[in-house]
Amino acid sequence: MIERSKEIALAGVLVLAASAAVFAETKVEPLSSSVQRDEDVPAAYVDRSVFCPPAPQGFVATVRPVASSLIQGPIEMGFEPSEGETSSVGAGEAMVPDAESGEPLDVVGYGALPAASTVTAFKSPVDGLGAAACSSVASTEWFFPAGSSANGFDERLVLYNPFPDEAVVRVTFFTEGGELNKASLADVPVSSRDTTTIIVNEFILQRRALGIKIEAIRGRVTAWKTVVAKTEDRPHGATTTLGAPATAPLWYFPSGALGPGNDERISILNPSGKEALVGITIVTDEETIQPPELMEIAVPRNSELDVKLGSAVGEKFSGPVSVVVRSLNQTGIVVERSVFYGAGKMTGYASEIGAPEAAERWWLGAPGTALDTDSIVIFNPGQETAEIDIALSGAGFQAIGPPPTMQLASGERLRIPLQELTNGAAVVAHLTASSPVVAERVGYSGALKDFSALMGLPIAP
Repeated sequence: MIERSKEIALAGVLVLAASAAVFAETKVEPLSSSVQRDEDVPAAYVDRSVFCPPAPQGFVATVRPVASSLIQGPIEMGFEPSEGETSSVGAGEAMVPDAESGEPLDVVGYGALPAASTVTAFKSPVDGLGAAACSSVASTEWFFPAGSSANGFDERLVLYNPFPDEAVVRVTFFTEGGELNKASLADVPVSSRDTTTIIVNEFILQRRALGIKIEAIRGRVTAWKTVVAKTEDRPHGATTTLGAPATAPLWYFPSGALGPGNDERISILNPSGKEALVGITIVTDEETIQPPELMEIAVPRNSELDVKLGSAVGEKFSGPVSVVVRSLNQTGIVVERSVFYGAGKMTGYASEIGAPEAAERWWLGAPGTALDTDSIVIFNPGQETAEIDIALSGAGFQAIGPPPTMQLASGERLRIPLQELTNGAAVVAHLTASSPVVAERVGYSGALKDFSALMGLPIAP
């Protein structure tokens, strides 16, 4: 199982219609105030658009977006490219249009910013499931800590330019030994309102751990990566991840699993010119684990480091975990968690960049459709007990409340199963807490034999 942590029975617990507390007017903040939008693009378009990825070229896959409102009451939403059609989306509704796997998609909100994510079902080169956040920002920088060009891995970058002018990017690779640059990736064009797919394995061979930085030297782009894993000694699977547009000194991961059959790794990218001293803390359902070898890890400047958590913990613990990664000397880093799940009948591969902050409100997209498991995992890193309310948005749902408020004590983690309520539909979740928490959505598809993970989107008041 992907999680065996505390569960909350949902009968009578969730309100599936929107409440004023969840859907008060909000704005999604970028991770860094340095991320700016192009001044030559109409503000009404850029400020209210969310950019969604297609499947990478060369993979056989189907992409389905899911989008909803972030405000109380209905808003008009549309999709580009389209024929200009829009729909009124209420507080308890979500839109799930069909999308061709080869086209990027912009979700446009008229009067307010929407939120959106995508679900990708892979059919070739492996069956697999991926979920990725759409982005409300285009940035000059994107980071991906966890990648690989080793045998059995196929990693592809998808760069999307939503603006009228061509963008040009430079791709830099990072290994444990330092920085790698390829002349053929120093000047990569990304056409206006189009995508460019970069097949990493064609440029870097036989690197088990590989971090990536994408730098726009002209214009701005949005960047995702897809990794297909088809190794002989691990379960097969696929994963899709939105990059991080900025470094941070602190990263949270609510979901994960250790123990025989599971392989969880924490990939730390330090793209700066200063060494980073990093501490990793593991939180189980019963205790906090701080192995001595994880208390102070040196990550050299301009490098990437993979940490295998199972090797540090050993046989002391087996089960679900949350992880906190902190830069002890405040050097900016980017951190990603990847897990091969193989401890039971449900197997697969999932990877996700962490959350650099806790928040009182979260938007959580669907991790898949027709899922066997669908859960929200919440971690409370603060000093106060958090009171938590959850609402779901999707077509055809009705309220089953009023619900009791869930409580999560300081330093604890919680798993909330949703599959009996969502019934396999692509449904988004809205979480409100009385104090800052971190939330992630995870799911498993028996048909595709794979897991997916999708970090929540923090929403600022």
